[in-house]
Amino acid sequence: MYVNDLPLISNFKIIFFGDYTVLSLSADSMYEITTKINEELESVDNWLKYDKLSLNYSKTQYMLFTKQKNLFPQISTCELTTINLQEVDASNTLGL
Repeated sequence: MYVNDLPLISNFKIIFFGDYTVLSLSADSMYEITTKINEELESVDNWLKYDKLSLNYSKTQYMLFTKQKNLFPQISTCELTTINLQEVDASNTLGL
């Protein structure tokens, strides 16, 4: 099992740097992005469980990028399993 297999099971654009991973998606509407994110997170979570890996939920966050500020309201349910993820306005990205 290799972490590089993750892109084979997900439609996320994935960036790896050491033990740090960035997952990204794009969509045209709030409904579409929420649906896509939750479906893809479920696939990633199942992949992790199958390979007996775990995710540090307290370090898992999401950030929205839009062309216009406040174009989308906050995602109401961006979740991994039953844990709602924290939305952030800024994040430190290692190696980038």
